[in-house]
Amino acid sequence: MLAPVNEDVYDAWLAAQTTVQATVPAKGKRGNAGKTSSLALPPTIFDALHANTGELQAAGWTLPPGSQLVDYIRHEDCFDLEPAPPRLQSHHLTVVRFAVASTVLPRITQAVSVAERVHQTLLSKFPDGSAPEVFTGRDKNGKPLAGHPHAFILCEANGVRDAITHVTVFAQSGFNADTRRALESLQKVWGHGGHDLQLVLLGFGKADTFVDAALLGKAKVWRSLTPFVPTRHPKSYRDGRPKLDSDGWPIGSPEHDLRRLITQAGLPMPVKVEELREITTNSRRLRPLEFQTERRHGGGTWAHRSPAAFQITFAEPRCGPLAFGYGAHFGLGLFVRADNQCGGR
Repeated sequence: MLAPVNEDVYDAWLAAQTTVQATVPAKGKRGNAGKTSSLALPPTIFDALHANTGELQAAGWTLPPGSQLVDYIRHEDCFDLEPAPPRLQSHHLTVVRFAVASTVLPRITQAVSVAERVHQTLLSKFPDGSAPEVFTGRDKNGKPLAGHPHAFILCEANGVRDAITHVTVFAQSGFNADTRRALESLQKVWGHGGHDLQLVLLGFGKADTFVDAALLGKAKVWRSLTPFVPTRHPKSYRDGRPKLDSDGWPIGSPEHDLRRLITQAGLPMPVKVEELREITTNSRRLRPLEFQTERRHGGGTWAHRSPAAFQITFAEPRCGPLAFGYGAHFGLGLFVRADNQCGGR
């Protein structure tokens, strides 16, 4: 590498020099003699470092005055990239968000499949079987955790059509240092009969951190992005009449089960529950039956009934994410703010 000499070396060299002469062939007519060019030597090393390159070349210098070639030694891996961990503003971070990149992005109808692959990749970060409860959903004795404090893996479709563009992982219990490291190392999940998915970490935060995410934030009205799969069967009398609750809802119906799960999650009863025939995702309209609604791995309770889509209205704005029913921790039964005209934007 080209480097300057120190000041003492330059002064000693300058003392032995006066001016430098260089003969440069003249351009122009044939036979024209060359001309002599001179360059006054810079009086200090500082001036030498500011010498004009054109004058140095015209004077015939191969190296600028006061310079030298120095060998440097570097570590073999000095150019390897190491992603810097995002700055954490709070110890209780509940949301981590990824952008998804692939040659062909999967559709939102495959949300449960993508979420399962993300989940399995996270578990593989703990090969000794020490995966934390926030990822397994089970305590140290293998029993399911009460409530829903463990991670929800939720897919978003923020593009022009219905392709999955983002994955959001939400855990009410928050992420500690070990789980954050596992999430930071999550860069790729394998493709299921297709292309691998690259995951780009956008950051950690809370429910109000990512304002562009339609599944987060506050709203009164929420609508289905993925279908709701009931967990209970409808109840009826021996003569076939459906059993009704105190509000007149058929017990065990998808509407009744959704209302039950909403209150079970600690939310107030919605003032209105409307069934939707289609799920609107950006420019696409999808029927609930077009979605994959069964997990390939793991368990879960479901009523083996057709999935449904809903729009729910609360008396006061409520904060997302909201996901209910079978497969809710893997992207099913997910609602987005109805004020977003396009699926995730």
